[in-house]
Amino acid sequence: MLSACVGGACVRQWVRVGNVRHPAGYEYGHDRYTAGLSRNLKSSVPAASQPSDTQAEAARYVLFGRILPTLRHALVGELQALRFGVSIVRASTEPADVEAAINRLGEQTARSIASADAITCWLQPDPRASIAVDQAIDDCIALMHSEWQMRGIVVSRGSSADTSMVRSRPFRELLLACLVALGDDLPGAADIALRTRPRAGALWLTIRGEPADREGEEPRAAVPRRLRWEDVDALAGTHTIVFKRRGHRIAARFALEDRPRSQALGSA
Repeated sequence: MLSACVGGACVRQWVRVGNVRHPAGYEYGHDRYTAGLSRNLKSSVPAASQPSDTQAEAARYVLFGRILPTLRHALVGELQALRFGVSIVRASTEPADVEAAINRLGEQTARSIASADAITCWLQPDPRASIAVDQAIDDCIALMHSEWQMRGIVVSRGSSADTSMVRSRPFRELLLACLVALGDDLPGAADIALRTRPRAGALWLTIRGEPADREGEEPRAAVPRRLRWEDVDALAGTHTIVFKRRGHRIAARFALEDRPRSQALGSA
């Protein structure tokens, strides 16, 4: 506060801002305060609120590192099935048996190719592809099934949008990230409720996780790094998805697709 001395007496100097009087020098001090507050607010905003490509790619690196063991196990299983089919062909002696074994091997090969293609789509997805909501949910839950079954984590589903279509990459990527992050946050057995609901031309996905009073084991394999909620925020931001979370309750909004993009391209 400034003061001026007149005849040996110090008199306070005041300035008026609107209808309020303030000590002289207020404008200077107030500007310094608001400027500092602005800087603090900018620096306190989570980086994931404005995600960069680097943050999103780092989140994907962690996410894919978590699901690679499951993808590898699935791919090895398909190759082992082919090897078993070849051994049956070699062991067959009758022409009819050989022909039947070769036919079965051909069918198994077709299934293995389809499965391998589905596995590689996780690592190199088509950004224009669309998928049925239920199929996308099945794909994500299947990747978590083995670990969650061991840990005592049970998923319940309720859907009123069985035939709805969404863009495949954003939906599957964000849903899987939410499931992995929830699994990392919940220490033991848990119940996870997953719901979808179409509303105003969009699809709302809600997920809720709660600890459960039943036996469950800790993960047997060491986790390279936990998937943090900042990583999930970065993925949601890079896809411009409305994403809200409070504790273990999640809501995300996705745009609906009118029809599969593969069909749209074929009819063009």
